[in-house]
Amino acid sequence: MPVRISYKQKNFRDLFQQIIQKKRVQFKSVDLEVKKIIANVIKNGDDALVRFAKQYDHFKLSKKNIKFSKSEINNSVKKCRTKTISALKLAAKRIKDFHKRQFPKNSYYKDSLGIRLGMQWNPIDSVGVYVPGGSASYPSSVLMNVIPAKVAGVQRIAMAVPTPQGEINPLVLAAAHILGIEEIYRIGGAQAIAAFAYGTKSIDPVDKIVGPGNVYVSAAKRQVFGAVGIDMLAGPSEILIVADKNNNADWIAIDLLSQAEHD
Repeated sequence: MPVRISYKQKNFRDLFQQIIQKKRVQFKSVDLEVKKIIANVIKNGDDALVRFAKQYDHFKLSKKNIKFSKSEINNSVKKCRTKTISALKLAAKRIKDFHKRQFPKNSYYKDSLGIRLGMQWNPIDSVGVYVPGGSASYPSSVLMNVIPAKVAGVQRIAMAVPTPQGEINPLVLAAAHILGIEEIYRIGGAQAIAAFAYGTKSIDPVDKIVGPGNVYVSAAKRQVFGAVGIDMLAGPSEILIVADKNNNADWIAIDLLSQAEHD
């Protein structure tokens, strides 16, 4: 249930601190649970992934179907409207054009002693991309995390996406197909992060893990950092809108929708 407080209230500061403290207590509880999940994956590998899929996603995962087949990916593409696929391709092109402009250049020079110095940029070997899944559709997460890796020249790009009750929005797999990603695993949560970080019999470890997720995913990324690189620790998505009676209500509603998809 939403909690509404106003800075005009006399006890505003105390109320605000109560909300923050409650979140901190929740994070501590999550950290302990995530630590156990990671340890279980390290010890039991694929067996742990199968058990956690049943426990958290209510889905019967097996070592044989842990990875999406090419036919499953192709069938997902067929389920999408041609117009939507075209939109994804357009978005992919624009994102690629943007990141190509960020590409760093190697630089070399000789100093006064005749010694050649410089900076050389090389891509890492592998990246694991985490994509929120289930009935929700986040093909944008696929595009925005995979494309920079491809532009950089990363050779192996693996993807993990949870499938609650065995469901996945076809747009997620369609976006991966457009980018040529075939190594896609139907796992999610902290267990997916652990699998990417330490590997299992079915999943080779990666050099870096990127992509958004819930509090369990963020906690897992924080705990595996050091054993593997990560992009960042994404906090809860938030939006602040400052408006008055002179603003266009339709525009405000559209802005709110960007947050509503997460709630």
